[in-house]
Amino acid sequence: ENEALEVSATSTDLLQAFGNASAFIRWLTPKEIWTPDDVPVWVKATTNGYAAFPFDGRMVGTSCTHICTALIRRDAKQTNGTITRSIATFSALAFLVLDDVMEKVDEPALKPSAIVETSPPCEEKPRGSYQYFYVLSEPVTDLERARVLVHSLSAGGLTDPAGVSPVKVVRVPGSKPPGKKYTARLVAIDPDLVYDPATILEQFGVAEATLAHTISGRAEPAPEGMEVN
Repeated sequence: ENEALEVSATSTDLLQAFGNASAFIRWLTPKEIWTPDDVPVWVKATTNGYAAFPFDGRMVGTSCTHICTALIRRDAKQTNGTITRSIATFSALAFLVLDDVMEKVDEPALKPSAIVETSPPCEEKPRGSYQYFYVLSEPVTDLERARVLVHSLSAGGLTDPAGVSPVKVVRVPGSKPPGKKYTARLVAIDPDLVYDPATILEQFGVAEATLAHTISGRAEPAPEGMEVN
């Protein structure tokens, strides 16, 4: 039984208000946290990988399948309208996400700001599969600190260890990328629930991970679509 779904019981009005990609992205990355140098990024999943685009606050349409957990430097925008999403172009971590909750990892004790169902309970996934979103009270602009946060959650067994990165992409409500069986849907949200990045690991009850190495240079961005640790 998914206790967080009960704890985070959400009115139908709230689910409708935030249950589309554009509204969800606006909530996760409000303009108040943008700077002249960075921008939120939405992503279109294709059979060849991920194509990332800067989010300007307007409707993104049905082609949007994911959002990046970090704001990306505006100077990473390409002439074709896409933007390079990588550690090299990281600007600020806006929110944390636990991936594959109930499918690969157990439900955390800490109440999430929102829950997106990526698969309902079914034969392949008896407990379903969910992404738990934790909105930060202020963006984390230090790359190494952002890396510590995401790796600590992974080391603590709270999220699927695959693709752990400050520039991870996660599903948005209403999305159904190529190859996916189910359309993602918002099942719970507390729009006012935010967490202090300085204390969130303590609230999760996990220790800070010690990184084996630091990222010293940003000159060479990772290939588009790759998750970089």
